[in-house]
Amino acid sequence: LMFDGITGSFRVIKLRSRDPTCVICGDTPIITKLIDYEIFCGSSADDKERKETLLSKEDRISCQEYKSVLDEGKHHLLLDVREPVEYEICHLHNSHNIPLTKLQKTSDISRHITELINTCDNEVFIYVVCRRGNDSQVAVRLLQDGLKRYFPSSNVLIKDLIGGLTSWSNEIDHNFPKY
Repeated sequence: LMFDGITGSFRVIKLRSRDPTCVICGDTPIITKLIDYEIFCGSSADDKERKETLLSKEDRISCQEYKSVLDEGKHHLLLDVREPVEYEICHLHNSHNIPLTKLQKTSDISRHITELINTCDNEVFIYVVCRRGNDSQVAVRLLQDGLKRYFPSSNVLIKDLIGGLTSWSNEIDHNFPKY
C-alpha cells in the first residue's frame, strides 16, 4: 500500500514473488546479518569532520595566527589546494588556486614551486589551505619534499592552515561560507 500525501490517494503496488535464489531472502541465504557500515564504506557513519594530523606543530599555523599575518601585512603567499569548482564557491582574498591533484603529479611539482617562489621576495612564506585542513597537509608535505629535491638552498617556509576554511569560518569570519 502506498499513500500520496499531496493528492490524498492510496495505491496498491504488487511486488514480484520471492526469488528462491536471492542471497538475502532465498532458500539458502548467504547474507544473514547486517554488515559493519563503517568498514564497508571506509568512513564513519556520522557527519563529523575527520581531522588528520600529518604534520608537526612547526609545520602548521592556526587561523588566529594567520589572521595576525594578514593584520600585520606580512608578505606571504596563500595557496588554496581545493579543486577549481570548490575554489569558485568561496576562497580567501588573494589566494592562489593550485589543486592538490596537480601538485601530486611529479612532473608538475618543480614548475609549481618555481612559480610560487618567483611570486615572492627573498624570504618566502607559503601558507596552504583547503576545506578542512587535511589535503593542505598532504600538499605541504609534497611542497616540502619538492623543495628539498629541486631547490635545496631556497629560503621558503611552508605551513598548513589548521582546520582549513571550515575553521576560518568558525573562528575568524562567521560570514565566510561553509559547504
